[in-house]
Amino acid sequence: RSLPGANGSALMVVTKEDAVAKRAAKNLPRTVLINAHSLNVRDVVKYRTIVASKAALEIMVQTFTS
Repeated sequence: RSLPGANGSALMVVTKEDAVAKRAAKNLPRTVLINAHSLNVRDVVKYRTIVASKAALEIMVQTFTS
């Protein structure tokens, strides 16, 4: 059984400080990396799977609820 999103593309949302996650994303096929401050609604609806660090999620909540 494969992981959810294994057959599709994924969006990985990180902060500037997530150096390890940025390196890891380069090894994942069909994975797009974006900084949380650059995220927009189009990015959110374009990808079926979204992975975000806790810090990136906090930035996303601030951005989209204010």
